[in-house]
Amino acid sequence: MTRRGLALAALVVAGAAAPAEAQQRGTVELGAFGRYTAYGDDISGLRLGNAIGGGLRLGYFLSPILAIEADAAYTRPESKVITGQDPSHVPFHLRAVLNFPFSERTGLLLGFGGVVDKYAKGYDINGKGIGALAGVRLGLTRMVALRVDATWDRILVPETNTSRYTNWGLQAGLSALFGLSARTSGSGDNDGDGVLNSVDRCPGSPPGSTVDATGCTARADTDRDGVIDINDICPGTPAGDRVDVNGCSGNEPKETPSPAAPADTDGDGVADTADRCAATPAGQRVDAAGCPLPRDSDADGVMDPDDRCPSSAPGTAVDARGCVALFEGGRTTVVLEGVTFETASSELTSEGSTTLMHVAAALRADPGIRIEVAGHTDNVGRRAANQALSEARARTVRDYLVGSGIAAERVTARGYGMSQPTASNATDEGRAQNRRVELKRIE
Repeated sequence: MTRRGLALAALVVAGAAAPAEAQQRGTVELGAFGRYTAYGDDISGLRLGNAIGGGLRLGYFLSPILAIEADAAYTRPESKVITGQDPSHVPFHLRAVLNFPFSERTGLLLGFGGVVDKYAKGYDINGKGIGALAGVRLGLTRMVALRVDATWDRILVPETNTSRYTNWGLQAGLSALFGLSARTSGSGDNDGDGVLNSVDRCPGSPPGSTVDATGCTARADTDRDGVIDINDICPGTPAGDRVDVNGCSGNEPKETPSPAAPADTDGDGVADTADRCAATPAGQRVDAAGCPLPRDSDADGVMDPDDRCPSSAPGTAVDARGCVALFEGGRTTVVLEGVTFETASSELTSEGSTTLMHVAAALRADPGIRIEVAGHTDNVGRRAANQALSEARARTVRDYLVGSGIAAERVTARGYGMSQPTASNATDEGRAQNRRVELKRIE
């Protein structure tokens, strides 16, 4: 089977899957599987033929959608170069896996992590790299599920330390899942509306209702106090009580029924007579005057009205303006983590371009900063070649920033080659730290 065939088979399986059960925190998965491997063309010159083997899996759910798992497999591929001396192949994977449930027992799986690739039986080849997984889990019983996964491994060839190969795989087998009894706990979903009990403010939603993130329908008013559930922080108000804009009352007894609730055209919980923003979109949280509360669209801790870089990547450290923190705390030099290049090239990777996009936004927000882009390499190769490569990479970063709206006179570029290491070049980790691009503030 070709690599394209493996990928197509995985997509067909995913498309035919019925919906999956949401897993609970603390669930343990034990599994065994058969594996078909399509080998890359450059595995120390062995030219291995595709092979079938098997393996074992152990996983642990940190939350209903996130699990950590490890697996190991064994195959005996045939070498097309050295006859009669076929190697054994044992890949070890450790990855984080996202579980996207579709119904009670079936879900889509997406994973990413590291792989250690070992070849033995007359060979001593150990490679390391990264791997990805896409698959489906189909529940057969409460505890047993069928699982089918497609895998992709990108491995560094140890002899050259620069060449890489890719292995593709298709795995199918059974898994036993332990710890799925918390049906009525805070992590369950008693009314089946897709919102866990722990955050469901409307736990009795009718079957089939379309609900928001709090488990309430857009216009529902369960206690009929005139404040829709999404804005009602006192959802169990007794009938007849007079309530405020939050749906809470002073429990004042009434001898006669309360008058009908005042009109609320946009349904935001604020009567039209007091609503200063009478056309608020459905579901928008509002203040006492009926106007939208400030939002933080990129979840970086800086509200949108004050955020000068409103599309910061998740998890990015930002300054008070919401931009990437470059020279905080008096620093004058910062390493651009994530700015990477193709091997032995000055061409940016997609990850490197994304990182520079946010750096450019931060520089545009502070036009008084002038910088030097400094390129550095490890000590592998000739000194002259490393010097030229560091200069080319520094120019690439400068050109990107200038092309993103940074004035050319604010940015210079310089390559330092292997002359300024920050770690030992005797280890892979040290060399990786030395291959870097820095920004130096030169006001």
